[in-house]
Amino acid sequence: MARDRINLESIRDAGIRRALAAAQRDGRLKDAEVETIIRAALADQADGRRLDDQEVADLLMIAKQSVTMSPRARNRIRQTILTEYTRHRIRDREMGRALRRALADGVLTRAELEEVVQGALDREQNAQGRNVILSPVEINDLLLLSKSVSDEFRRYILRVLLNHVPAQQPPVTKPTSKLLEMACRDKGGEYKVPVVILRDSTPTISADALPESDAEHDMTTVTYGSPAGKGEGATRLVSQSGGASYTHAGDRVLNVGRWPRVRRIMIRIEYGLGARSDAKVGYGRGTTDDDIRFGRVTMGFHEDCHRQVLTHFLRSNRLPQFGGDVGQSVNVFKKHCETYKEAVDKYFKRADKESGRLVDEVGYRRTEWLLHKF
Repeated sequence: MARDRINLESIRDAGIRRALAAAQRDGRLKDAEVETIIRAALADQADGRRLDDQEVADLLMIAKQSVTMSPRARNRIRQTILTEYTRHRIRDREMGRALRRALADGVLTRAELEEVVQGALDREQNAQGRNVILSPVEINDLLLLSKSVSDEFRRYILRVLLNHVPAQQPPVTKPTSKLLEMACRDKGGEYKVPVVILRDSTPTISADALPESDAEHDMTTVTYGSPAGKGEGATRLVSQSGGASYTHAGDRVLNVGRWPRVRRIMIRIEYGLGARSDAKVGYGRGTTDDDIRFGRVTMGFHEDCHRQVLTHFLRSNRLPQFGGDVGQSVNVFKKHCETYKEAVDKYFKRADKESGRLVDEVGYRRTEWLLHKF
């Protein structure tokens, strides 16, 4: 049975921390215990039972970290934040009035939410007479509102924001033959592995030709990460590695003519059918609060974040080192070749996974997007 392991030290409000400590004794947060925590958050306010910033942060943290809380209890926390915090902090006057009217009965329906949001869009449309661009105040208000509504409502608000924030132009890819050189070493000495940025690939622009695997010379080209699907982008690592060439006398390696090494690393952004660098992103980087505030909402920005994470990983993590050497038995040397090949494969898969964690699983997470889209 699942148990909650919420770190009490991360809860800053004393009243909430005491209530959570009492509720956590059996490792589960029942609905009644969540109500007790909410009452503790509301108990010490002198301004008409309104929550402060720290109490909201603590309640959201509990809702995020708990694995035993029921959907009903999670929604109760959001509803409390909405009525006792969010509606008092909306800065846009008309939006605030519309939200307070909608919350007169203590419940926000989808139709009422759409009315609140559409009011802001209609005003901007009337003022500009063209594509609606939300003001910074309206953007901040909608981001604030998204924190205290259900996941379904949050997705609706996010879609509105992505469609109506002033978007920055996406970064331009500058192909380079040598972005950096990775210093490596094995028993054959020191060597460097160049990291290359390839030009973007789209269905209408041919990609830079990748080196093909060459069995005769034991050269292998491997591309990591999933290819770009329809309407999607993808940033992929490409590794070119060479195998070993050696002579032996009896059972011993006598001379190594070519050491097994990674020869070159390439990074390439791909766009699938119907995708463009200036199209709006669907998940991950580009959907965080700061990205939305600053208009970093394009697919090109998202893929550039992948490229930066991959580049940082390569700078910060040394490539595996080959352990074979002259004088070893042939079987031991071959085993080192196999181990090195596996280690290189794990290295690049780890880089791809880290890129996904830091770029895809933030903001509106890709795992959620795959289930619900928008």
